[in-house]
Amino acid sequence: MGWPRPLVLVIILVAGASSACGNDSAGGESPTAARLVGGGATVRVSTSAELSTALGDVVPGQTIKLADGVYHGNFELARPGTRSEPIRIIGSRRAVLDSGTLSQGYVLHLDGANHVRVVGITVRNGQKAVVLDQSHHVELRRMNMHTTGAEVVLLRNYSRDNVVRNNLIHDAGLVSPGYGEGVYVGQSKGNWSSPRSRTGGGPDTSDRNVVIGNRIFDTAAECIDLKEGTTGGRIVDNSMDGTGLTGANYADSWVDVAGNDYSVIENTGTNSGTTLLDGYQTRVMIKGWGRGNVFRRNASAVNGDGYAIRVLSPRNSVYASNTQTGAREGLTNIAVTGSR
Repeated sequence: MGWPRPLVLVIILVAGASSACGNDSAGGESPTAARLVGGGATVRVSTSAELSTALGDVVPGQTIKLADGVYHGNFELARPGTRSEPIRIIGSRRAVLDSGTLSQGYVLHLDGANHVRVVGITVRNGQKAVVLDQSHHVELRRMNMHTTGAEVVLLRNYSRDNVVRNNLIHDAGLVSPGYGEGVYVGQSKGNWSSPRSRTGGGPDTSDRNVVIGNRIFDTAAECIDLKEGTTGGRIVDNSMDGTGLTGANYADSWVDVAGNDYSVIENTGTNSGTTLLDGYQTRVMIKGWGRGNVFRRNASAVNGDGYAIRVLSPRNSVYASNTQTGAREGLTNIAVTGSR
């Protein structure tokens, strides 16, 4: 009957790849480095063309590893990983995605890209730095995301259960100050029927997103904006600096909460600049929204004319464990709950 044939593992190596450090050519480059057939491989890239090809070809379980250097262009991942085999995009802060213009385009767009980890890299110089559309279980971690015409990070169109963790997020709204948020979750009601919305005019239920451990500063609008229609997220242990707030489009607080059932816990806010009114605000943009939000153990150095936590909607809780300095009106405009 004969012996079975041995299993052959094929390794494809494409030589002659140029360094990303000052060597990006306009095209004609091939995918680079050792690429194992099937999931679990590491695909090493060092040019813009190689990165675009890798993002188009990646399969669950693969890691795209960026060499240090500048990758010019707009990059999109429209392939999902799985819970057991996520897709990873990794590199150091010296691996820089740069679209080259603040007036249009997303530097990195994840569209239907579920179970993805983006770790360590820098994303800069776009209208928006990182945009998630219909993407869930994505983690953005230890990144440097900055210098945008509008928002830095946008989670929208049913993007749920994502984590924005331990990043630097800064220099937002350099073209459109009123839309220069650091992290923006969902869409405002006025945009539910916009061309970029996929909700058919209904709420954008980008729910259960977590923003944790980030340093957010020099944003022309709010550091974090949580829109009506979104529910159940957590805003934890972020350091927010309001020096860059412009007040455009009512941006006069570090955090604006128009969604429901958010936990806002152990954040630090400083440096109000000249336009900060309150540290945190809840508001009703649509009846039934802006409710069920909980504020605990936040430390606010407001130095503004309002409250550390201004509640403009019903059924929210502000605990006595929150502290403040420099808020002319005091800690909050509602009765404090408990001591936790």
